[in-house]
Amino acid sequence: MQHRTIILTELWEADRSTFIRNLCRCTGRYTESESDQEIPLPCPTAFGFPIMVDLYLMILTTGSGMVMPFLIERYFPEVIGFIVMVDSTQPDLSTAAMMIERYAGYGAPRISILVAANKQDAPEARSIDDLRVALNLPDTIPIVPCIATDLQSVKQVFLTAVENRLSPDEYQAACTNLGVVI
Repeated sequence: MQHRTIILTELWEADRSTFIRNLCRCTGRYTESESDQEIPLPCPTAFGFPIMVDLYLMILTTGSGMVMPFLIERYFPEVIGFIVMVDSTQPDLSTAAMMIERYAGYGAPRISILVAANKQDAPEARSIDDLRVALNLPDTIPIVPCIATDLQSVKQVFLTAVENRLSPDEYQAACTNLGVVI
């Protein structure tokens, strides 16, 4: 089975575990009662789910956003993208900006980067435009609103991250697996 890897990382308790729990819930990996319990996530943690017969998409989570290029090259040569989850309510995003810049150099254009601006439902959350400026993001790096506690939001972030990295048939299979009609 072919493997593709998405690396999910976060800074400042951006709620990565809730995002993963809800993505697992969408794919049927956990029942409702199991997904409402705390899932321990040692760092790094990896999990995956089948998209179609010959494609198995994996997500590798890392603590504090530190993934070294040699780890990617040696153990995950099939990385197709990064989802960098940031907390939209944090006043200082300079470390996140440096991390995103580092990821941009790992394997572009082969490896895409998507910024998930989590906690967009909080009253103090920065707007997407403000976050783009604070993170010094070029237009080539998408930033999407995220609410990790909302299943539809989690699906949208994940599908946006893989949309241009999969064939049309693979993308359709991913949507079907997540219960999304396109």
